[in-house]
Amino acid sequence: AVYEDYSYDVTFDLNGGKIGASTADVIKTVFSPETTVGNSNMPLSPGKSGYNFKEWNTQADGNGTAFTGTTAVIGDVTVYAVYEDYHYNVTFNLNGGNISGNTSDVTRTVSSPDTTVDTGMPSDPVKTGYNFKEWNTQADGAGVPFDSDSTVSSDITVYAIFDSYNYTVTFNANGGSGDDTRSVISPATTVVAADMPVDAAKPGYNFKEWNTQADGLGTVFNGTTAVTGDLTVYAVYE
Repeated sequence: AVYEDYSYDVTFDLNGGKIGASTADVIKTVFSPETTVGNSNMPLSPGKSGYNFKEWNTQADGNGTAFTGTTAVIGDVTVYAVYEDYHYNVTFNLNGGNISGNTSDVTRTVSSPDTTVDTGMPSDPVKTGYNFKEWNTQADGAGVPFDSDSTVSSDITVYAIFDSYNYTVTFNANGGSGDDTRSVISPATTVVAADMPVDAAKPGYNFKEWNTQADGLGTVFNGTTAVTGDLTVYAVYE
């Protein structure tokens, strides 16, 4: 019997995917006396936006035989990258806040070929005494911010992060005497009646109220009024 060496080419067709930035086929050659490509010599798994790599297969539609580093090679052959759909759950943990009174986690599913939550983001949660800042991969906010453009590549939980605030309420005596300021600091939401400044005074008039407009046509401001930002209120007289 007479034998001869062989060299068989295995062509790895990326089938619409990429390895790095390349879409080109990858060719591995099996030389005598080897009979397989070998696990260490297999190409990197390709990526395809919106799908997960599943396997190499002798048919482009995945209906052939799976090909691995231990598959016997007996001639030139082309194998194809096969991809599969995914469904990833993004759990939004409200982290002590609520959305319209609901404190339960909110879940969104990202399915192939989508890669982000996009317009499916939940409404910003609220938390008394704090401002919503962002969604984050860690409950203490030390992780990575998460938004509608963040790539989702597995099931993930993200957490509502809230900021403390320090608002200044300026009391304008509006032509009288008694200008003053008060700070509203998280988690307080009002000046509190006991901390309201003394009534402003203006000769010839009686103090009526503090108001969000100098002409008194705005909203009455008192120790129970919610403060959601820096604010100036005006003494109104009668």
